[in-house]
Amino acid sequence: MRRIISVITIFILLFVVGCTTVEEPKILVDEQIDVYIGEDYLVLPTLKGVKGEVGLIYESLDESVFIVSNDNYITPVSLGSADLLIKLENTEVQVKVLVNVLGREVDIELEFQNTNFNILKGEELTLVLLGNGEEILKDITWSSSDESVASINSNGVVLGKASGTTTIAASYKGKKVETIITVNNTTEVDLEVIKVSGIKIVEIGEIIMLKAKTDISPATFVFTSLNEDIATVTSSGVLKGISEGIATIKVSLAEDASVSVSFDVTIKTPILDISVSPSSEMVIGDNETTLIVRDSKGISIGRHLCDFRSLDESILEISSDGIITAVGVGTTSIEVKHNNSIGYVEIIVNEAPEINYRNLIVETAIKEFGYVEGPNNDTKYGTWYGMPNQPWCAMFVSWSAHQVGIPQTVIPKYAAVAAGLAWYQAKGSDFYKSYEETQNGDYVPICGDIVFFKSNGASHTGIVVKVVGDIMYTIEGNTSNRVALRYYYYKSYDKITGYGIPNYQASSTPIKDFDIARATFGGGVSTT
Repeated sequence: MRRIISVITIFILLFVVGCTTVEEPKILVDEQIDVYIGEDYLVLPTLKGVKGEVGLIYESLDESVFIVSNDNYITPVSLGSADLLIKLENTEVQVKVLVNVLGREVDIELEFQNTNFNILKGEELTLVLLGNGEEILKDITWSSSDESVASINSNGVVLGKASGTTTIAASYKGKKVETIITVNNTTEVDLEVIKVSGIKIVEIGEIIMLKAKTDISPATFVFTSLNEDIATVTSSGVLKGISEGIATIKVSLAEDASVSVSFDVTIKTPILDISVSPSSEMVIGDNETTLIVRDSKGISIGRHLCDFRSLDESILEISSDGIITAVGVGTTSIEVKHNNSIGYVEIIVNEAPEINYRNLIVETAIKEFGYVEGPNNDTKYGTWYGMPNQPWCAMFVSWSAHQVGIPQTVIPKYAAVAAGLAWYQAKGSDFYKSYEETQNGDYVPICGDIVFFKSNGASHTGIVVKVVGDIMYTIEGNTSNRVALRYYYYKSYDKITGYGIPNYQASSTPIKDFDIARATFGGGVSTT
C-alpha cells in the first residue's frame, strides 16, 4: 500500500563566502525499527539537501506483517519482519527500513471478584475473573474438580448440583487461579447462628425479599448494605439492585448487634433478548427489518421505549423506532437499551442481488400488451386465479407478480381492487402513498408501483411503468377489454386514489427505461 503520508517543508539557507555548495538530497532514518503488536509507531525521517516543499511516499513491502496508515504510523499486523520503503517524491532518492514486529509479554495476576462461594443446590453463581484488576470477558477456560457437586459453563456460571465442595479453576493465557465452592442441600444457608434465605444473583432494578431466622429469642433482624452504590436494602430485608458488582449485606439482631452475619449478593446488568424480523441477514438497500425486544424474563418491550444504536453506521442505520436500513456490506451489531437493561444483536449485510423485481414485473406485464379477453370476461388470468369470467384488472396484476416469483407478502394476490388498496393502506405510510401526496410533490410514482383508481366512480388497478414530467405511464389489464399501455396526468387525474409501494428486494441493477411509444391516454379507465 502506498500513501503520501506527510509533506515536509524544509528551508535550508547555505551561506558560504564566494560560492554556494549544493548538497545531495538524503532521507535520514533508523535502519531498523522494533514495533510491538497492539502498538502503533510513528515514523519521523529527516531530510538533508532538500529545498522547498517536498513529499514522502511510504510503502510496506509486506502488508501481512505491517501496514502504514495515512498519518505515517506503522500498524503491526502479525509477528515477523518486513521492509518499509520511503521515497522522496518525484526523485530517485529512497531508503529501506527493516521493521521487526514483536510480541510483548505481559504479566497477568488473576483473581476472582467474588468473595462469597456458598450456594444452594439448584442455585447459580456467576464468577467474575479479574486480570490485573480488570474484568476478563473472553478466552477463559473454566473447570470443576467435581461435576457431581457443581458444574461451570463457558461463561463462568456455576450450578449447584449436590451438597459438598468442589474446586473451580479459571485459566487464562497460561495463568490459573482456583477457589472452592460449597454447595448446601437445604433451602437456607447456615450462616453461624443466623439463617438467611433469598440469597441469589439479582438484576439491576430487581427487588427481592431477604428473610432471616435464628433460635435466639426474642429476635428482630436488621439488614444493612455495606455497598449501597451496588445494592440497597431496607432494615426489614427488601433488597434492590442498583449497579453491577458485588454487594455485602449484613444481618444483625436488633436485640444484640454483636450477633450478625454478612454475605454477598451479585448484582448484574439485565440482558435484553433481541431478535430480528424477518432475518438477521440483509442486503444493501433493505429497509424493513425490525427488532423484537424482550427483557431477561421473556416479556416483550415496546420499541418506542428503547434506545437504539448501530455500532457501525457505514453498514447499518437504525431509526428511533427500531427500523434497520442496510447501507454497506459487512457485519456489525445493534445496541439496544431499556432502563437498566442492554442487549446486542449481530446483523450481516451482503451485496444486493442483481435481479430487479421492479423491472421484472413490468417486463412481464408489457409482454402481455395487446392480449384481448374472450366472451364474458374469459381470460387466462381469471382461469389462473380460479375466478374465470370475472373482471380481471386486479387478477392481471396478481398474475404478473406470480410469474416472476414475487411473494404475496410483497404484492398480495387480489381479485378485488378494494381488497388490494386496503392491504397497502393497512401497512402504513411506507407502503402506501395517496393521490394528494403526488399532487403536492411529496411522492413521485416509480416503476413497479401499483396504482389504484378507486375515486369518482372508478374501480381499477395497474402497474406503473415510469413517470416522465407530469405524465405517468402504466401497463393495465381489462382496460377496453385488453392489456394496454396507458398514460395519465397523474397530478390532476382525480380518479387516482393512491399507490401501493411493494417492498421489493433491494437490487444492484438500476430501473430500466421502458419504451412507452405505444401508450394511449387512459382517462377513460374501465371499471371492474
